[in-house]
Amino acid sequence: WDYGRSPIARIEDDFARLFSGIASQKDLAGRFFGDSLPFQGKISFSGDVVLHAQSEYPSYWMSRTYSEYTSQGWLAGDTREVNVGPDGPPPPPQETAKRVPVVQNVQVNFDTDVLWVGGSVDWISHDAVALTLAPKAFTIDITTAGKDDELPEEIQSVAAELREILNPLRTAFAESEIARALPDDLTLINVNPDAGYSDRTSINTVRIAYKEPATPDVVGWKFSRGLKEEEIYSMRSFVSRASIAELKEAPTEYAGTITSQYLQLPSSLPQRVRDLAAEVTVDAETPMDKALALQGYLRGDDFEYSQDIDKPPRNRDGVDNFLFDTKVGYSDYFASAMTVMLRSVGVPARMAAGYAPGESQEGTPFRAVRDSDSHGWTQAYFPGHGWIDFEPTSAW
Repeated sequence: WDYGRSPIARIEDDFARLFSGIASQKDLAGRFFGDSLPFQGKISFSGDVVLHAQSEYPSYWMSRTYSEYTSQGWLAGDTREVNVGPDGPPPPPQETAKRVPVVQNVQVNFDTDVLWVGGSVDWISHDAVALTLAPKAFTIDITTAGKDDELPEEIQSVAAELREILNPLRTAFAESEIARALPDDLTLINVNPDAGYSDRTSINTVRIAYKEPATPDVVGWKFSRGLKEEEIYSMRSFVSRASIAELKEAPTEYAGTITSQYLQLPSSLPQRVRDLAAEVTVDAETPMDKALALQGYLRGDDFEYSQDIDKPPRNRDGVDNFLFDTKVGYSDYFASAMTVMLRSVGVPARMAAGYAPGESQEGTPFRAVRDSDSHGWTQAYFPGHGWIDFEPTSAW
């Protein structure tokens, strides 16, 4: 049943996300986050409690993260499913420097197959699926360097070397020559994919990809069979307790699997966005300094929080429109702006969506997470530590 209706489920997710600007009603089962996170206009949420959450260390409840930025919003990227469970395979390993294990219990107030997590999951009480981001693949045009500016810098240098080897073609064993030329973290997918292997007089295109990383990039979760209303699931997660000083000392050498995904920006991004980011971080010495500077800038008096806004014009970049024209928006806009500006100054970052920690309830160990706690925030990557949450939205 799940397999047969999966195409419909994807449409339902995107439909729900697209129309989440409509005011929530009593029977609305929370907010949904599908494969895309578009810039929207006016939104409205109810005060209904969607989750009851218990955690020794209150954290964001992440539903999905997004890796690819476009002028109209975010895309989730290609994912692979990893089945995990209490009696089955454990969750994928994650970076745990300065992270502590905490037990978390979450009660859902509606039927759902969405799994909200706080931190890096180490064990979960129900059968679930971890969504991991597939490594980036690239098609290199051997005949010309005209499209190289669309490739990451490290792939551009690979492309230049492959042209020297393959143009003109000097051997019938091109695959071996290419494999020897590639860095250790890259692998060959195929050559001349359109022409096939019958034409070996020349090679026009080469497709390569990053190898699977030792630490998979977990970007989302879901239950294998879904939960019923008022059912509780438990997790053991690692949450970061790293200090600002410790994060300032984090390494700055990033793997290609990280930079290829999380430094991506479209060529259409206006230059003034990059210039503003450079200006705000001009005195920042470390990635953490840059993150704090951009977070502080967006939380400043120049920007206003509001859910009653217009959608960006169709021909405008959403972040550019927010930073320079309206300066008014809700969390999706603040977090998008910080994520894009971090990328433009060389710090890997991604957009995260889900719920804020919620409010503690007197006399109970649970926090009430409401429909109105629906939230977007920024995560920046620090080698060894993994993904660290930042809050650029001034109203939160």
